[in-house]
Amino acid sequence: MKKVILLLLVVIFIFNEGDAQKRPLKKVRKIGEINMVSSRNVGNMADYELLASYARGNQRKISKSKALTIQDALDQTVREVPGGVFLMNATFYLVKGRYFAVEGDVWGLKQNANYKGFHVGDHVMWKTGAIYKKGTIEAVKDSESCVVIEDGTMNRTTIKYVKLMRADGEIPEE
Repeated sequence: MKKVILLLLVVIFIFNEGDAQKRPLKKVRKIGEINMVSSRNVGNMADYELLASYARGNQRKISKSKALTIQDALDQTVREVPGGVFLMNATFYLVKGRYFAVEGDVWGLKQNANYKGFHVGDHVMWKTGAIYKKGTIEAVKDSESCVVIEDGTMNRTTIKYVKLMRADGEIPEE
């Protein structure tokens, strides 16, 4: 009787082990939530405002995270939004059992919002085909692009920062 029970347990263990190998590992696992978190000093007298809701809040961005520490993941999320200082309603994830990701509402100072030195209200120029155009930055969209109003028109265009130049002088000649 003992041999039958032992054999039965071994068979059950083998079948369960086979099922576990067939099941895919969960790539992203939620590990916690925090109401407010920052890796920098937050002034209590500053007038902070919501800059972005659910920053890094899609599964694709979260699953691509390569942050080795929670602080790196937090810094990446806050820096993704120009002017960001801290996160509220933050959710932390463990990605592929090795990396960390954070999503949440990014708060900061709008007047400090900049990327690569560009601020709202700056006069800029960019090249479209063979033509240079001038305009004013209306809004800082994200860490890659901003919304610009073209001079002489009310056309709004989203342009990547790498294509922008300061419009301090004349249009460059080629």
